[in-house]
Amino acid sequence: MKKIPRNRSLESNIQLIEILGTPYIGLFAVVSDEYLLISQLVPNSKIKMLEEILAVDAVVTLVSGTHLIGPMVVINSNGVLLPSTVLDEELELIKKNLRDLNVEVLDSRLTALGNLIAANNRGAIVSPVFGPAEVKKISDVLGVEVLNTSIASRSYVGSICLLTNRGGLIHIEASDEELKKIEEISRVSLLRTTVNDGMKFVKSGVLANSKGVLIGSKTSGPELMAISRGLGL
Repeated sequence: MKKIPRNRSLESNIQLIEILGTPYIGLFAVVSDEYLLISQLVPNSKIKMLEEILAVDAVVTLVSGTHLIGPMVVINSNGVLLPSTVLDEELELIKKNLRDLNVEVLDSRLTALGNLIAANNRGAIVSPVFGPAEVKKISDVLGVEVLNTSIASRSYVGSICLLTNRGGLIHIEASDEELKKIEEISRVSLLRTTVNDGMKFVKSGVLANSKGVLIGSKTSGPELMAISRGLGL
């Protein structure tokens, strides 16, 4: 794992990209307003581009020995949640590079935390599969109020909802009631959309914070407009 210096551009930006030859860019990284945790497989030139657009510091890593960081990790400006399968050396190095955040392991049989939790700096939504003790730990580490909910009768809420501090995206079949509850907890407006020409798992094709948005290269024009509007950029 290594840390790459930040390009401190403050300009918001939106760009269509691929990572490792795929438009499913959300599989290989997670991002907050300050940090990007990203797979070791991604070339330095691509990482530097992501740092510039998102105005963050990148930390290059594995999590649980896998390059699929997006489905495994949750991050906001207060903390990072890692699965119980994270390796000791990975945990140590992430803590070393993110000293100003709460970096904690969630003691749970559930390991795909990024697929089950969506968060910004104001609130978080978590899958109904988590128990009360797990929900409390999630709230404590991320420093936010938590809503336990499903979306469109689906429990994997982290993969079908993406929250930043400026806006959010959600599964196209989310109900009005679900939309309202999530907007109340996150304190941002959400927009129903797909990504990568019809993919309903919106997080899989988007990396975004309040300063920039990276979107999978197969995303259509109407999807691009909806995503940029939904994320307030």
